[in-house]
Amino acid sequence: MYMDKAVAFYKLFPCDLRELILAGGYRFEELREIRFRVGQPIIVKCDGREEIIRQKNSIRPYVVSLCELSELINYICDFSIYAYEEELRQGFITTMGGHRIGVGGSVTIEG
Repeated sequence: MYMDKAVAFYKLFPCDLRELILAGGYRFEELREIRFRVGQPIIVKCDGREEIIRQKNSIRPYVVSLCELSELINYICDFSIYAYEEELRQGFITTMGGHRIGVGGSVTIEG
């Protein structure tokens, strides 16, 4: 059961982002928060501490692009953002496995 939850959790991420997080060696049960913001480094809260995800083979932080964040939201919403419209208005999405994903920003809606 535990492994199923971990697998489902990591499948929420596009391959490149998933590899970066897995490379950190974080224990799934100790993960509390992963923060993605456009133009900012990825921050992981795990086991009572915060860490910045680094680029592969570098000390430089990995900075998230708008394209990557958009892809992440599509993965989280299973490529059906409209199905999560009401939850997005409330500022979070709850996924299978009970993971709660906070979403912030601004949206322009026409019609």
